[in-house]
Amino acid sequence: MEKTVIVTGTGKGLGLALCHQLLTNNYKVIAVSRTLTEEFKVLQLKRSDKLFFYEYDFSDTTNISKLVKKSLQSMGGLTG
Repeated sequence: MEKTVIVTGTGKGLGLALCHQLLTNNYKVIAVSRTLTEEFKVLQLKRSDKLFFYEYDFSDTTNISKLVKKSLQSMGGLTG
């Protein structure tokens, strides 16, 4: 069974590194960040089959459930 996870803060640093690691281990990754960085775009071009991006600012707490719902609909479920 293919595993799917959501990773936040994927524009740079730890979130981006975690995306790399999960993709290497054959996970599908739903990446969430305030901005789509050039570093992420490069990764997305290489792994567009398993890497999906949603632009979202978590300071907007009222719409987090919509983000999760949208992710679940597009991916069919989450592993973690």
